[in-house]
Amino acid sequence: MSTLGNGIALEGVKALIGFAVDRLKRTASGTSHSEEALRRKIEQAVFDTLQWSAAVQVFGMAAPRDIETDTVPLRFGSPTRLPSTPRTIDETELLSETGPLVILGAPGAGKTTTVKRLARLTVFGPSRGQADALLPWVLRFREFKAKETILTRIADVLGIPWTVQAGGAPHRRCYRYKSGEALLVDVLTPILDATRCCLFLDGLDEFPTSSLDDVLDEIEELSRKLCHGRIVLTTRAGHFSYNLEGFGIFQIHPIAPLQVDEIVRRWSAYPGDFKSAIREVPYRDLIDRPLFLIQLILIHNQDRTLPDQPSRVYKSMTRLLLQEWDRQNRTTRETRYAHFEPERKADFLAAMAYALTFLPTRKTFDTSDLEGVYGKIHRQFGLPAGEAKQVVEELETHTGIIQASGASSFEFAHLSLQEYLAADHLVRSPYPENLPKYLSDYPAVLSIAVALSSDPSQWLSSLVLPSWNRARLGRDGLAVFNERLRLERPYFRETPFLGTAVWLLDESLGRDIDWLVSDPVVEEAMAHALTYYAVDPIEARSGRVRLTSFATPSSTLNLALPESIGVSGSRVAVIAKKHNVPLAYYGPDGRRFTRAGEASPLKWLFNLGGP
Repeated sequence: MSTLGNGIALEGVKALIGFAVDRLKRTASGTSHSEEALRRKIEQAVFDTLQWSAAVQVFGMAAPRDIETDTVPLRFGSPTRLPSTPRTIDETELLSETGPLVILGAPGAGKTTTVKRLARLTVFGPSRGQADALLPWVLRFREFKAKETILTRIADVLGIPWTVQAGGAPHRRCYRYKSGEALLVDVLTPILDATRCCLFLDGLDEFPTSSLDDVLDEIEELSRKLCHGRIVLTTRAGHFSYNLEGFGIFQIHPIAPLQVDEIVRRWSAYPGDFKSAIREVPYRDLIDRPLFLIQLILIHNQDRTLPDQPSRVYKSMTRLLLQEWDRQNRTTRETRYAHFEPERKADFLAAMAYALTFLPTRKTFDTSDLEGVYGKIHRQFGLPAGEAKQVVEELETHTGIIQASGASSFEFAHLSLQEYLAADHLVRSPYPENLPKYLSDYPAVLSIAVALSSDPSQWLSSLVLPSWNRARLGRDGLAVFNERLRLERPYFRETPFLGTAVWLLDESLGRDIDWLVSDPVVEEAMAHALTYYAVDPIEARSGRVRLTSFATPSSTLNLALPESIGVSGSRVAVIAKKHNVPLAYYGPDGRRFTRAGEASPLKWLFNLGGP
């Protein structure tokens, strides 16, 4: 016996359709279609929906996965941008809501997967019988042809002929769709009602903007006339700023830790390793969105590890949201603004993040914040003045990187992506005006900028060598900078400026930079830097020594080595011996001399006990 993926007999579904068509015959009038022809058309539409909803395949997957065994139910609540009483419900409770529904979600939040799960619940739910079963029918807006409407698409599937009459004013044409002498909506509504159709309209944000008002009017009219059928509409949260009369509006919640654990268990080849690895990376906040979590699991499945450089993940996820996700889904999104393509959107988001991120203790920005930033940057992106809110709403719809968090407030969806975008702008700016503010208020972004730079050694040197930068950072700021740099794992090249910068970090942080010194390139740079310094014995007995410069390496960089640095004597001893550095010293008479040999010169002079 054939099944539809969960053990429910195909004949059982046919029986439900037969029951629905019988009900249509008893209650509906005005249709000239034979019972058998209508049964076949409805049966095909329902079977197509159930077949489509049986599997899920996200970006980067080689093969589809079973919707029931490999996905988890999500939770829903009140939209963030609408004032309402907070509540949280599951998908079964969502279907139990009376009236039509709108489901909002960010890109990758699980809207289409939720539609698939709900479509199967209407038939296969635990309490569904012939009397209360709904017949699911999914229409995906991305598949609509030019000038096609919801009503004409349903009529074409059912084989019902229709005509169109144009009217209205030139600036807003009005179209009346008829079947014979009756309005097409009045012909279709009894069929949808009698068959208890649950019409899922997936992806309103993928419908052409120029025809959006017409399709919204159509949805409202169809909803008003349905008595027993119902409509479930999905769209991206940033796209929905309309008042659909009578519709309940719910937004998909970020996935909770228990849901994350369940997805990892079902998708990961090494669930324990993955959970351990994700706890150690700075982009762990991304896993509250199913698309990102699955992407990271698929990466981990290949090599049993996550990327050692988080900047690669930030860049990949940003590109996924800006381009790849729509490209896979064969969706082209219209923009209101000329030349505001994905690459320009990425640059604009980076400029916004750069201007907003250093604001301390704030993750949410109100309208005045956004308007202030927009007023400074809109001209360089060719955007009109005074349209900050409209531009941000388009970015929310198209990317989901920035989103509404209240009626008049916005936020970046993930802090890690916000920091990455700010660093991306920073590293591409030759004279970043907000650098002093980042030094004092948000040094973590500077660590990301070092990793993103085409020359991390030069970037680190330029940040650490100037004394005024170190003064703005302070010891606490240097500690934050160092810890985030440890997570970002930049790849360095050996230069004496890099080595000197690391010696300066040693002066403030001591053993906390051991991770950095363990990089062979960094250690070589520190050894190279020692050739420009002499060791002052004054502080040797405390285990610290003072390096005093007596030469400056030639460079095109506008950088100068600090005159003196107080560092760990044992670290100097170890690196000098390992790299056979002929250390220079100041003797009691103040004269500089050099001593090199098999034993550590520092051990000979100060008895510091180097290896």
